Amino acid sequence: MNAQLFTLTKADDPNEVYAWGMQITTADDTEAVVYRRDPVSQRAMFGVHDSAEAALARYGSAHDLALQWEV
Repeated sequence: MNAQLFTLTKADDPNEVYAWGMQITTADDTEAVVYRRDPVSQRAMFGVHDSAEAALARYGSAHDLALQWEV
């Protein structure tokens, strides 16, 4: 099993984080777990996606986001 951290940031400001995530890869599967705190309600929100790129596609359709892999 391999895990890699990533952030979804505003496309025009990489210092403004929209969500944090971890992509988990095994021999036969990849999935990404995403965490975000809603700025209005302050509720914690979690999501599970097929990959970090799939999470970007999901949330990036409503917000102009970029995927940043953590080193």
